[in-house]
Amino acid sequence: MTELTIEQEKERAKLALKATYKIEALSVFLKKELPTEVEHVALRCLVNRIHSLNSAIMSILGGEDDMPTVDLQAVVQD
Repeated sequence: MTELTIEQEKERAKLALKATYKIEALSVFLKKELPTEVEHVALRCLVNRIHSLNSAIMSILGGEDDMPTVDLQAVVQD
């Protein structure tokens, strides 16, 4: 693997955070637009899981300290 400069690492972190915002938007859209019929429950649960994991990633990459590490671990280990 190629060594990255500090500037490259910062740019990659910004891109990762930007990607999480896009995942957030998609998951919010899906949660809002998915039908509520029983046959869609599994898909709805999957979207909720993706949303929870993405929120943990956003907290870490965005430097937000409002979610304690133990809570982040609980989200990831579910």
